[in-house]
Amino acid sequence: PYLKLRKKPRRREFSVGEYVEGIVKGDVTVLSQAVTLVESVKPEHQAIAQEVIEKCLPYSGNSMRIGISGVPGAGKSTSIDVFGLHVLEKGGKLAVLAIDPSSERSKGSILGDKTRMEKLSVHPKSFIRPSPSAGSLGGVARKTRETIILCEAAGFDKIFVETVGVGQSETAVHSMVDFFLLIQLAGTGDELQGIKRGIMEMADGIVINKADGSNIEKAKLAASHFRNALHLFPAPDSGWSPKVMTYSGFYGIGIKEIWDMIYEYFAFVKANGYFEYRRNEQAKYWMYESINEHLRDSFYNNEKIISMLAAKEEEVLPETSRRLRAKLEGLMAAGKISERSRVLFVNDGSRDRTWELITRLHGGCPLFCGADLSRNRGHQNALLAGLMTAKERCDMAISMDADLQDDIDAVDAMVEQYYAGCDVVYGVRSSRKKDTFFK
Repeated sequence: PYLKLRKKPRRREFSVGEYVEGIVKGDVTVLSQAVTLVESVKPEHQAIAQEVIEKCLPYSGNSMRIGISGVPGAGKSTSIDVFGLHVLEKGGKLAVLAIDPSSERSKGSILGDKTRMEKLSVHPKSFIRPSPSAGSLGGVARKTRETIILCEAAGFDKIFVETVGVGQSETAVHSMVDFFLLIQLAGTGDELQGIKRGIMEMADGIVINKADGSNIEKAKLAASHFRNALHLFPAPDSGWSPKVMTYSGFYGIGIKEIWDMIYEYFAFVKANGYFEYRRNEQAKYWMYESINEHLRDSFYNNEKIISMLAAKEEEVLPETSRRLRAKLEGLMAAGKISERSRVLFVNDGSRDRTWELITRLHGGCPLFCGADLSRNRGHQNALLAGLMTAKERCDMAISMDADLQDDIDAVDAMVEQYYAGCDVVYGVRSSRKKDTFFK
């Protein structure tokens, strides 16, 4: 009774002109709201965001864009804290775009990288923006490129992009930065691990973190391995030879040497013209990416396409059910399975019409039953939920994704393997050409 619910004050929505004016003046509050607007998936927000970005473009392009990547636990956030303080000693402003992985189950992100940047987060000349990856591949968020433009327009002359940290395929950040720094740890692999294509051959500099105490010799050995591996790569288009160095982010050892290397790289590529060439190539790449994204969104948001997909779903489901029923009845007639066997549909909780179609199609049919998950857990977890539901009630359970109708033909072989004494049987298709779409 002593607590009164107070309405949360509604945030005032800025016009395009107010957004641009605030950003150009360096107002980080307006900048933060503009980034939120850019990351929004609402069409009305996207329209305003596009105008803001277009008006900010003339003020962008004047920064050092540095991508920082590495395996989880390599010390990326801790290193950015000391890197940032080092570069700010010489003046200027620093923006850090930290990408945090999003959960496949809840779709949420912790966005906790800022907590490891204790000193940098309170520096008056720094701006740290955590963003969720939101399912985007390549280690960056869906709108990281646009956020860079806004930060440059706000006067930030140095921009760090910290990636999710997932491994060798995390290369999308390379297409939006000038210098790609890869942070590694000692003891993560030999030369063979180093020569694998992907993130390694895109690095402009490789640094071995945690080179302190008893780990110094291990770090030096790891650096030697990476140098040997780099000799096996073709020469970069820039003409620059990537360097390998060791440092300690926690103790601040070797930070100056790393930044001397980065400044040397920028001087080198600006002198030979590669800097401008690369910026132009990146602009062309993101032009095509924007076209692809617009076409994809236009396709799936088209009313005719939405109704057509719904109609196709209704056409496909009865055929799948007919084949499942025929398979079940055939195995019963052959005495392979009990007459109490059932087909269990598990809805993954997504917002499509599949569950509605299933309940309407199989109402009153004893061969079919279903389980409806309370919220979207993803189809892999839906398959697992089906197995967990069945394991206490049957001797044999076969789980398959409804997207792959051709798997139905494998049921006979899987049953035979069960009778041959196998506890677990799984199949891998040699070709996906016959896969049919069904959702």
